[in-house]
Amino acid sequence: GGVTEGTHNALGFDVANRTVGPGPGWTLLGAGGPKFLAAPVVLGALPSAWTTYNVSANVPNGATAVILDFTFTTGDDATVAVEVRGSGASPALLLQRQGDDGDKSYGGGQGIAPITAARTFQSRRTGDGNAVLRLVGYF
Repeated sequence: GGVTEGTHNALGFDVANRTVGPGPGWTLLGAGGPKFLAAPVVLGALPSAWTTYNVSANVPNGATAVILDFTFTTGDDATVAVEVRGSGASPALLLQRQGDDGDKSYGGGQGIAPITAARTFQSRRTGDGNAVLRLVGYF
């Protein structure tokens, strides 16, 4: 089952030939898959305003996306969300939204953000909580 494109389903499985790989018209994020950094790079606490992060010191030319992780906390009856986008002209993408109805909440997650040719992206935190962002890899 699942969505198909040609003989490939949505996960890249070639139903006819029983192989895994991109189907016709697919765009690969990066040759050889994700590349993870030897150690995460802390980008800092996320402000509520859109902030541009330049990752060119850790991400090579030609990369098209970064892999991020983040941790967050909320106070009582609060929410927090982490959003990313390539630039101000790009749509905002939600990496995580967390809320609670009485007690503090803690958590984290990982996501992929598009980057510009200059190897920058933007991120922000919304809501009443706090979030810390780290760069962990790229495509």
